[in-house]
Amino acid sequence: MSDIEANNDFGTGFDLKDKEFYYAHGAAIKDNKLFGGSSSYGVKEYFERALNNEISSILLNLDVSPDEIKNQTIKLLAHLNRW
Repeated sequence: MSDIEANNDFGTGFDLKDKEFYYAHGAAIKDNKLFGGSSSYGVKEYFERALNNEISSILLNLDVSPDEIKNQTIKLLAHLNRW
């Protein structure tokens, strides 16, 4: 059973256009304000670190070559039950 089917309330969401994100059990950035998270980082750095962490995990699990990534636009859709 997936996390969605089990009605688990956690996940991660990113809005790349507005540079906002949400961690269900951690932090969020909305309207250029950081809620929760670490006070060691500013809004911009926290967003970049969170995005890099999540994107790295997704890219490591993709079944595509580096050349495929470089040569075309790829939409990434990660399902919670995959991890």
